[in-house]
Amino acid sequence: MFRILRWVTLTTLLLIAELAGPLPVFALQAHGYIGLYVHQEAHIFFLLAMLIFAYRIYRSGLINRREWRWMSHGALLLALWNGWALTGHFIERFVPADHIQLLGDDLVPSLAIASWQDVVYFILKMDHLLSVPAILCFYLGIKTMLKEYETTSL
Repeated sequence: MFRILRWVTLTTLLLIAELAGPLPVFALQAHGYIGLYVHQEAHIFFLLAMLIFAYRIYRSGLINRREWRWMSHGALLLALWNGWALTGHFIERFVPADHIQLLGDDLVPSLAIASWQDVVYFILKMDHLLSVPAILCFYLGIKTMLKEYETTSL
């Protein structure tokens, strides 16, 4: 009972804090050239780590268990997401800076689509279409593990 009350209190406080003073959130984020190289390297390492993680799940036979299958799917989706984001950052270098503009009093930048690179950049910026399902897969895997642990420990 105390855990539930503590969780409700914490959630309520966080919700009130978020509603009281939200900060602007921007969908487009620029990296400097040096920062872009390090960021790209991080995507490559993360992609390789997720592929190795999925391979080890498969190789160990854990893929036959539902919770590890969810984890493997999440890892493969995150690997795909990393490739997607890596490509997006590469294409970003070919989009002229004047195509991303603040219009009027807007806080969110707008993209002027004038070439195929702009279209590809716009599509590749929707990487949340891969990252959110990947995180959901990890959540379902962990939830299934917890449920199995609770039933076996009773």
